[in-house]
Amino acid sequence: MHPPPFRLAHRLSDWPDCRLELHCCQGTTILPLRLLATKRGDRTFAEILPRLRCKRCNRPPAPVYLCAGHREHNHGAPADWAIELVPVPRGSNHEGGPIAAVREKVPAPAGDKPAGVATTTAI
Repeated sequence: MHPPPFRLAHRLSDWPDCRLELHCCQGTTILPLRLLATKRGDRTFAEILPRLRCKRCNRPPAPVYLCAGHREHNHGAPADWAIELVPVPRGSNHEGGPIAAVREKVPAPAGDKPAGVATTTAI
């Protein structure tokens, strides 16, 4: 199945049954778009994508995919289709999975989550 045409000007409500799959330093996080639109407002992808940050390292997640289908978090079936919205940056470290390109180091905030907990948030 081929994905429908995608534009950054589309709103979250245009893709209600899809999910964002975000990859960062602590693994993969799945964000259902219907839930994201309910909690953060029906924004465009152009507004949402630049604001995504990992709670642990404070960097933008990469890669980020728009996925369709009933994918299960960790070891689930592949999505019916996926569109890469944010590619893996050049020179990124792939040890233990893709992470955002190394920029200046940002200290982890106090009360950091324990290791192994994937926490990526929008806005």
